[in-house]
Amino acid sequence: MLRWLTRSLHRKLTFVLVIATMVPVILLGMVSYHTASTITEEKAKLTGVNTLRQVNAIIETMVLDVENMSVFLIGQQEVQSYLTRERSGASEYLRMIGFLTNLAFSKPYISDIRIIPFNGNAELTNTTILQSTLFQQVDTDPQFWKNNTKWWSPPLTTVTSSGIKQTVSLVRPIRDMNTFKTIGMLSIGIDTAVIAQRLRDAAVDGAVMLVQDAQGRTIAASSTSITPSFVKIVTDKMTNSHETERLNSVGEGEDNQVVITAPVPIVPWDAYLAIPHHTFSAQNRYVLQLTAIAVVLAVVIMACAVGYFVRQVTKPLIRLARHLPAVSLERAYRPLPVESEDEIGTLISSYNLLNENIRQLTEQVKQNEAAKIEADLQALQAQIQPHFLYNTLSSVQWMAWMSSNDQIANMVGALGDFLRFSLNRGMQMCTVQQELEHIRNYLYIQSIRYPDRFTVETYFPDELMGNQMLKLLLQPLVENSIIHGLLKTKADQRGLLTIEAETPEPGWIRLRVCDNGVGMTEMELHALRERLAHYRFDDKAALHAPVGQDTSGCSAQMKPLGGYGLYNVQKRLLLHYGERAQLHVDSKQGAGTVITLYLMSNWTESQLNAS
Repeated sequence: MLRWLTRSLHRKLTFVLVIATMVPVILLGMVSYHTASTITEEKAKLTGVNTLRQVNAIIETMVLDVENMSVFLIGQQEVQSYLTRERSGASEYLRMIGFLTNLAFSKPYISDIRIIPFNGNAELTNTTILQSTLFQQVDTDPQFWKNNTKWWSPPLTTVTSSGIKQTVSLVRPIRDMNTFKTIGMLSIGIDTAVIAQRLRDAAVDGAVMLVQDAQGRTIAASSTSITPSFVKIVTDKMTNSHETERLNSVGEGEDNQVVITAPVPIVPWDAYLAIPHHTFSAQNRYVLQLTAIAVVLAVVIMACAVGYFVRQVTKPLIRLARHLPAVSLERAYRPLPVESEDEIGTLISSYNLLNENIRQLTEQVKQNEAAKIEADLQALQAQIQPHFLYNTLSSVQWMAWMSSNDQIANMVGALGDFLRFSLNRGMQMCTVQQELEHIRNYLYIQSIRYPDRFTVETYFPDELMGNQMLKLLLQPLVENSIIHGLLKTKADQRGLLTIEAETPEPGWIRLRVCDNGVGMTEMELHALRERLAHYRFDDKAALHAPVGQDTSGCSAQMKPLGGYGLYNVQKRLLLHYGERAQLHVDSKQGAGTVITLYLMSNWTESQLNAS
């Protein structure tokens, strides 16, 4: 990094100026962020205290309603009469049940009202109590009730006819208004689900609220997913002095919480509010984002200003430094403009003069090399004349016949016909019949070289034989099927090669080469199709590049072996027929490969050359 910085005057100046101007801005942003975070935390704590006070007021209202209701029931004349009379009728019992039901229905948080007489009369309740452990936990010592006129139970599960409920109940004795003798017990249960709903309504985003009794038992919580370990973390560091509001930070890392606790008036309960630290920044995110945006904008503006200033100073040097390494024999010469008459202008003028000399020498070398290559080609063509080659092969064929070796004679004759068609007097077009004969000569030579390795079937309609097509399209496909498909199977397995032609629609020919060789895996087939797609008309320079030159981006390992292959067939199709012509490959491992050509029929030589 240091070396990269020190090797450029532009980078060194930019770095120094950027550091000098941006450090104060970044420091200012950090201070602003810290200040905003502190203000946000204080606001969140104040909001939490107010929320806790509101919740305590709601719970206090519920508790006062329950206590007032209990005082009303204890002094109610009909309740006193029912508890003091030894026997009560069914009508009086039903009237008392209806009275308690209406009373409980008036307050949605009342779960149940129970009156237990000591005179043997039936228990009064607004709902059917199926299971409850409330009075199993009530202190039966008379001295206890002499000193305590009321008692709040811990949270208990009560099973009623309307379902299972979690309740906390106020229990107090009922005394005769005349003799002050205890004549029964009264309990009024508060549904803790209602308290939990009030906590959920009041809790701020991300915060958790809960209410506990003096023994640390959870009465209600704003979330059902609160675990005992979380409750322990929240309440561990908070004192149990039931007097004032308290605030503390508990937990570490992601569990860091600000816990606010306050006593619930009238009852020995405490309310807790746990606010995660990460919610502080979320509550005041707009201020923090505004600060960050302002700092970023200031940094960007300063960086752009510094970059522009330094670039204007070092621009001539940068231009010269970039063009000096670019001097190459393969690149076109482009002179640099001389914008000043100082030392830099003189240096650029010298650079332009040097480049011009190099350009002239390069052109001279290229002309000499081109003349040499042309002379070599002419010498090679003089040595290998087509007629000389054909006459030589005819002589070899005649000698084979003289030696009664018909197989060699036929093979040499097929080779001669094969080469003669390949040259075709310089013509690019041939008939379908000529292309088929060319394929048969090739297959005859391969059948002698690889006896009993494959069988060939051809299907060419007679009406297609006179149609014109680009020559040497099928032979590379047949060669590909034999070498890469059939010959890679087991030696004792005889393959089948099928070559067929058809007219799918007027003016078009579809040629298909099928084999039952080893085929390709899906990955190999996908890679082959991807490489063939490089030869589309997206890069026309690639279509006109010499054979063997890599213009498609494919590496040498990705290209086919030999002068002709699937890639060169694809290239010739697109070059002469355009994008309407198609080459498609289908293959399945172990089942073989199908190569399909789709091209226009009856194209003339002039049309082909014009394309």
